[in-house]
Amino acid sequence: IFKLGSILGFGGNSLMGFATVINSLFIAITAFFTYLSVKKMKDCKAGLITLLFFVLNPIFYLFSSYFYTDTMCMPFAAIGMYLLICSIQNQEIKKKIIYSVLSGLVLAIGFKIRVVIGILIIGFIIAQFLNKDSIKNKVIPIFAIIIGFIIGVISFTIFSEQFGIIEDKN
Repeated sequence: IFKLGSILGFGGNSLMGFATVINSLFIAITAFFTYLSVKKMKDCKAGLITLLFFVLNPIFYLFSSYFYTDTMCMPFAAIGMYLLICSIQNQEIKKKIIYSVLSGLVLAIGFKIRVVIGILIIGFIIAQFLNKDSIKNKVIPIFAIIIGFIIGVISFTIFSEQFGIIEDKN
């Protein structure tokens, strides 16, 4: 966040303000896609209750000024999870593939920020095998998410190298 802010010309206190706004935006995106996921799995009322918990939870307001990889990867996890739910609930194989590839791409970005995101992919693979679909409808989305994930990791790595973004190996 700080490198992006510096590139855009923010410095000093305005750089901290820029980072706080970006961090808050990531948290808001996470809340919105969590709402969409719950709404898709249950109903609108359950989604709104979930969103209300996000809005009323003081931890999310406190996190907005702390720059952790947790808040940086949360929107990618939430968007990836929403796309996985769309994939599982869809009956058309073509749409399952599209949702799975998109989820793999999004989760790859989150994975490059924080490795814990890989658990969602493992969970999706397990959920696909527990699904009552035919073998074909189970295996094809698994390959699609893996392909999307590989493309995402490679693209992220190339992007990082092009812009001189150094990954922390610790």
